[in-house]
Amino acid sequence: MSEIETLIAVLGTLGGTLGGLVLGYVLDERREANRLRRETALKPLEEKQSAFRDAYHKLIDLVFALNKLSPGQAGGTPLKEKLDNFGAAIGLVII
Repeated sequence: MSEIETLIAVLGTLGGTLGGLVLGYVLDERREANRLRRETALKPLEEKQSAFRDAYHKLIDLVFALNKLSPGQAGGTPLKEKLDNFGAAIGLVII
């Protein structure tokens, strides 16, 4: 084999290996997304409704806290607590 043919063979082997790795990664990510979608869809309706209700109440608390603030008070501790509570409630809805 000449040097050019050897180079082509090596590049073909590397390309095939990298392509296989990328394809495997993409398929694994897709499988995981489908699994999460399936688990979420199979949750009992009561669990979903209570999670959405909790997120809604946290959002209302957050809106009221924002309405009470003056423009210069954006860094208040109660607001941070309300934001954290709302973020946690949204996390429960998604999971």
